Amino acid sequence: MEKLLSTKRELKFVPECYKLPPDCRPGNTIVPICEFIPVIDFKEEQPKLIHQIIHASKQYGFFQLINHGVEEKLLKDVLDVAKEFFELPGDEEKERLCCDMNHVKLNNRKLLTSIDYMNESLHYWRDALRLPCLPLQNNIQFWPQKPPIFREVIGSYSVEVRKLSMRILDLISKGLGLENGYFYNKSELCNVHIITLNHYPPCPDPSLTLGLPKHSDPNLITLLLQQMDGLQILKDQQWFALKPFPNAFVVNVGHILELVNHGIEEKVLEDVLKVSKEFFEIPIEEKAKFLSDDPLKSCKIFTSIDYPNEDVHYWRDALRHPCHPLHQHIQFWPQNPPQYRDVVGAYTVEVRKLSMYILELISEGLGLEDGYFENNGELVEAQLMGINHYPPCPDPSLTLGLPKHADANLISLLLQEMDGLQVLKDDQWLALKPLPNAFVVNIGHILQIISNGKLKSAEHRVVTNKNVVRTTIGNFIYPSHSCKVEPANALTSDDDNPPLYRPFFYKEFLGTFIVDTYQRKPPLQRYMLQLQ
Repeated sequence: MEKLLSTKRELKFVPECYKLPPDCRPGNTIVPICEFIPVIDFKEEQPKLIHQIIHASKQYGFFQLINHGVEEKLLKDVLDVAKEFFELPGDEEKERLCCDMNHVKLNNRKLLTSIDYMNESLHYWRDALRLPCLPLQNNIQFWPQKPPIFREVIGSYSVEVRKLSMRILDLISKGLGLENGYFYNKSELCNVHIITLNHYPPCPDPSLTLGLPKHSDPNLITLLLQQMDGLQILKDQQWFALKPFPNAFVVNVGHILELVNHGIEEKVLEDVLKVSKEFFEIPIEEKAKFLSDDPLKSCKIFTSIDYPNEDVHYWRDALRHPCHPLHQHIQFWPQNPPQYRDVVGAYTVEVRKLSMYILELISEGLGLEDGYFENNGELVEAQLMGINHYPPCPDPSLTLGLPKHADANLISLLLQEMDGLQVLKDDQWLALKPLPNAFVVNIGHILQIISNGKLKSAEHRVVTNKNVVRTTIGNFIYPSHSCKVEPANALTSDDDNPPLYRPFFYKEFLGTFIVDTYQRKPPLQRYMLQLQ
């Protein structure tokens, strides 16, 4: 309870534990007002509304929403009751809400300060009350009873704001070309609803600390109700202040939605799938120019995985070639179909940008330094593209397109059109249904090691189809062979978080990965440290 900022009346200075390092402080720099984030009128005709929401989500990830249908009185009441709650004196109820401050669970109601106070070395200038809301009847009895109208007001607000959130998601699904009612039908995607009341007390020196650090939201969509300045948005490495509109919601697209709404043009995706299919349809003598079992050949077509050394083969042909830097590799790629180099070259540039953006978000979520992967260039030096061709199989029950495995790289982005990919979860295989123009993003072994086990590489396999050809395009970000791989120092800097893996050079790992995969042994086991 004593940790809450709201209990520290009339602070005259910023405590040391709230002072950020100089390069992380906001300082006294004047931040320009954001003029580019769209203000969208929810009363617009639906086609125009969908276009505006999709454009804003792709370009900025943010927009402000007016005329949204939630009554002005309800918005005023919820702001008033939130302020009243934080003005309450300390009592048994507040103590009870605070007692679980050191346990972060998604569905817990709790009163907290900063983000993860018990595990942080530096804190942020915020108190917050977090409340699960869905289903309301199962949660409302655990909410505060003071102020007396708290449950009634916040309950009504949570119902209305969820309705609005689902309407926005429905418009987004239509704009992305998904099936009608996509988010309603896939209820597990949106079956958790949290309301957070943020309280930022006056700060004696705002140049030294932040209310919240730079971050993106780890959910589908966020609706923020605010009355005054404070929220800032990063665009092209420049911070901009978002000026509130009266009674408007700030709508923020979270990480979970970004991978569908990823910013690569639909035509680029259509063209690369088309030219990939055309490559496998060209005459065999043309493809034979690239046919090779040599593991050292950079651009090659091959069958199964390692045909000469396998006892049993897999139902797949594949074209594989390096992509980065593009000018060093493109001259070795196929020239038939004639547009292959132009189309695939443009695609690899865009998908690398997206991969690096996702890695930057991951590094931010892990608490690593800004630009961690860009600054450690050897970790992301190599980019490989693999076009997989799975012909129709007379009896899919007898074979696989690819066996159970996890990827030996940092991150993989897979473009697919039809079923075939399966993921292992709790010893059960689950089919991953493709979304139109979406990427499947897969964490590889190397990212699991860098994260010191916080992220997990996913085991997956590919099944075959009796009637149709399946073509997929994988993009893989790898370290250089000479790169030293180990857990990030920032994640192993104290006794509570010892390194789980020993350092090694990536070339060594590639060799043992192939052997272990063939022998069906866990590829990371030989690199794990035996902790006492």
